[in-house]
Amino acid sequence: FLQLRKSGIIVYFDTLRRSIKAQMREANKNKVSHVIIIGSHEMENNKAQIKDLNSSMQVEIDFDEINNYFQK
Repeated sequence: FLQLRKSGIIVYFDTLRRSIKAQMREANKNKVSHVIIIGSHEMENNKAQIKDLNSSMQVEIDFDEINNYFQK
């Protein structure tokens, strides 16, 4: 995520250990365009779920491709 920040993308982490639902509500409240979801399943598979909150489209990509995804 450091690479995203270096590219000028603002990155927030939820450190309050809230539920996904609560985190999504907070993201919507703050008008966030995308969320990156990394749970235990994603960690096992070295993949992340990226959800576009404007279109509700969600994709699964390799950790190594996260930066490229946002550079498009």
